[in-house]
Amino acid sequence: MNHSAECTCEESLCETLRAFSAQHPESVLYQTSLMSALLSGVYEGSTTIADLLKHGDFGLGTFNELDGELIAFSSQVYQLRADGSARKAQPEQKTPFAVMTWFQPQYRKNL
Repeated sequence: MNHSAECTCEESLCETLRAFSAQHPESVLYQTSLMSALLSGVYEGSTTIADLLKHGDFGLGTFNELDGELIAFSSQVYQLRADGSARKAQPEQKTPFAVMTWFQPQYRKNL
């Protein structure tokens, strides 16, 4: 890390976090928006399911217009709707809020 006299603490922190996330992608959470935005009524987003999967293989969220729960597991994204139906999400569907990560189990057990 090269710190010059003009480097701010904020820049240094950002540089450190970028380096860490590049070395440890399993420790990074990707979030498409703020929960406060969702709670304030922002129900339309522009992030597609295909875009989400570039940032992780495991996560939770919702779909535009709050059209069901978004569950991502093993690089598959599912839409669970209020009527009880479940289906695989389409790559072009969009989300106003989701959180994704690259899942790395710490323990494994054969059953």
